[in-house]
Amino acid sequence: MGQQKGGKGVREGASADARPLSVESFGAPAEAVGQGLLGHSGVLVALALCGVFVAPDGWSAAYAVIGAAAATVLTPALGAITAPFGGHAFTWPFVLTTMLFLAAVPVIPRLRRV
Repeated sequence: MGQQKGGKGVREGASADARPLSVESFGAPAEAVGQGLLGHSGVLVALALCGVFVAPDGWSAAYAVIGAAAATVLTPALGAITAPFGGHAFTWPFVLTTMLFLAAVPVIPRLRRV
């Protein structure tokens, strides 16, 4: 599988090195990250901000990446807010992030709506 790095393949070593950045720095539960529970809102935001509601180009792609990161961080935060009441975040991170970022599109000259 390519060059070896400390007994692991290059790909395995790279993903293991990046994992603490995405999991531990935001305090997200590693089990939820492994199951893909924190990424679905980010993917939906990225689709909405680069092609569905905003014309696709390089600027909207960068805007979509920022929006996806915001939704990914917002997901466990909303989960923590609703947990004491027995609630769940569900698609609220997607909805809130998309609406917030779409509201900002008119004031960003390089972005245009579809």
